[in-house]
Amino acid sequence: MANCSSCGAEINWATTEDNQRIPLDTKAENRFVHIGSMAEGRVRLMTGYTTHFVTCPFAARHRKRGKSNV
Repeated sequence: MANCSSCGAEINWATTEDNQRIPLDTKAENRFVHIGSMAEGRVRLMTGYTTHFVTCPFAARHRKRGKSNV
């Protein structure tokens, strides 16, 4: 476990499929995820972690400049 260098919150580090490191909040949350089309209305309950970029009040300090979000 580590701490965010900006806000001090406890975080865990993970690696994406593209081998990029990503900070995650330590608390797992249950979420409903749509399966198939939205019209079908099928959902599955899954447990996951929120990226710390969403919850950190100082996330803008860590955004990479010059990279496209596309």
